Amino acid sequence: MIAFIRRYFVKPIFTAKEKWYFAAAILALFGAFFVDDAVLKAVGSLRVYPLDSFMLFMTDFGMLYCVLILLLYLITHKKFQDFLLVALTGGSALEISYLAKVIFQTPRPYAAAVVATIPLTQASGYSMPSLHTAFCFSLWPFLPRIFPTKNLQILGKIIIITIALSRLYLGVHYLSDLILGGLIGYAVARFWIYLEEEHKILEWFIFHVKDKLELRRQVAHLLTGVTIVLLLKLQLLNEQLLFGILMIGGMLSILVRFYRIPVIDKVLLFFERPEDLKKFPGKGSFFFVLGSLLALQFFQHDIALAAISIMAVGDAITTVVGTYFGKIKNPLNPNKHLEGTLIAIIVSTFAAFFFVSFPVAFFGSVAGMIFESITVRYISQIIDDNVIIPLVAGLVMTLLT
Repeated sequence: MIAFIRRYFVKPIFTAKEKWYFAAAILALFGAFFVDDAVLKAVGSLRVYPLDSFMLFMTDFGMLYCVLILLLYLITHKKFQDFLLVALTGGSALEISYLAKVIFQTPRPYAAAVVATIPLTQASGYSMPSLHTAFCFSLWPFLPRIFPTKNLQILGKIIIITIALSRLYLGVHYLSDLILGGLIGYAVARFWIYLEEEHKILEWFIFHVKDKLELRRQVAHLLTGVTIVLLLKLQLLNEQLLFGILMIGGMLSILVRFYRIPVIDKVLLFFERPEDLKKFPGKGSFFFVLGSLLALQFFQHDIALAAISIMAVGDAITTVVGTYFGKIKNPLNPNKHLEGTLIAIIVSTFAAFFFVSFPVAFFGSVAGMIFESITVRYISQIIDDNVIIPLVAGLVMTLLT
């Protein structure tokens, strides 16, 4: 194990200057514990009405809009490698920060015994660390890689700091929450950048995505699922809109069997299996949206989001890991590999853990991945696992809560 780590981490991840910055930030973190209440009171006394509205906007929509603009910028400038690296880094920072929240279980400032300031908004879950700050600071090391000019880099840093400070200004986080969140986000980003610069992990991945149809399909599957869950969580998507998307997708699926629609035709050729192009174009996406919609209909909202996460993450991980690294045949299905199923259970458990308790997430993932391994039929028709996984996982998690 030590030899494996040494082989991949020959050079230091952080520069000498960054190590000094980390040391200073850690000292600041310990110092912040003693002044958290005082800082909140001081910030609360400086509130003014126009700034209140601006900070509410930044905390609710600023991060979302900035991320969408950033990703659109990366796509239009064909920086696909950075696009994937940013997505991987942001997701990792959020997951690690969420696990830290569960470990520390720090109450929000307005839930403490002595309320330091009146909050201007509410936030669910624990306080330390700040997820907003962790995610935003995970973008910080990418600014020199992405933006060619100093002015754009400075603008990006100002936006990141503003979003982080909005959490303190609104009274939903302590100063120590912001510092720890920033440390986690920046460290995670430097870790992934190091792996990419030293070992070209994304270069390998992108090469295989272009070359392998099934890998392309699973990447699209994963990104679609994460997007749906994120939009549902932010309340930018609901069941009615999802139903509308399902209907439009169904009509397009029928149309493309008889007529060539330029953009859609190219997308389907890139992502769809040849047999599905003839019988049911867009089959995977259609059943993915249907499975998500059924989960929202039948289960409590957080359980539905956990079930969709298990479907999105688990199904993709099973195929990718099993195809490229699998050696042991899955006893439930000789066409699949046990390594893929086991890794999928682990990863989908952490994905579902955002919405339900860890034991519930684990057993929901186990149930979902078991049914992902087997073929379920109704009469002579195979039921798509994009429908089976969220329903089975959601049912198991509902019974356990």
